[in-house]
Amino acid sequence: MSFGIMGRRKKTSEDWIAEFPDMEIGKKAKKVVCKYCFLSLSIDPAKKPYDRIREHVASQRRATLKEKASKQPTVEDVLMRHCEQEKASKGAIYDFVGALCLSGLSLQHADGELGNFLKQYCPAARMLPSAKQLRDKHLKEVFDKQVEVLKRKVDGAKVSIIVDESPDITGTPTVNTLFSYYDAETKSKAVHFVDVSQVKTCNSVSISKVLSSVLERYEKSWKDVPALASDSAEYIKKKPSKTFVTART
Repeated sequence: MSFGIMGRRKKTSEDWIAEFPDMEIGKKAKKVVCKYCFLSLSIDPAKKPYDRIREHVASQRRATLKEKASKQPTVEDVLMRHCEQEKASKGAIYDFVGALCLSGLSLQHADGELGNFLKQYCPAARMLPSAKQLRDKHLKEVFDKQVEVLKRKVDGAKVSIIVDESPDITGTPTVNTLFSYYDAETKSKAVHFVDVSQVKTCNSVSISKVLSSVLERYEKSWKDVPALASDSAEYIKKKPSKTFVTART
């Protein structure tokens, strides 16, 4: 510890930056540096550091540089903003895919005028992928999330099954499965298209296998199925004996 005139302790670099927060300790001994303009000032008592530092801190140049620095985003700000933009973009893409599917529209609209409109006027959708990318990646994500939503809705509820076999556009036998149940939230009957599966042949065994797989996916069992409706009684010969069956025409 060093002392100056009248036995008073000399100010160290730490003392100066404590008194003037806009200054920081310089690399050279007995120097403090302005954080904003990087001006180096001596703290040697012989050079009247108090007057020089106070004059600099009060200068318009330092004030302008400090204000400019306060408006510049930090690395943390940039990363946070980037994460928020990615989250908003992903949410917009998810909602766009969901809206098209629930409206019965093709994902190919993403490559057309509708996609161009969203990219132009919706900031979160400016990075909207192509229709192929939506099908290959995002469609499954939307489907999986919708399955989780429906799982919560049918939890603890009885579900009646509506099953129908209709060949797709290629002529492949396709089994369509719907759930009918009472929605406790809306206090009304709800019907959801829950599965579409392709089979090699459509018979009682293949239909029973498909339905059992669908029930397992939604964490249900045949005990939760009070009724099953189909356009052919042949499909449901393997049904549980306690399940009421109706044939649709």
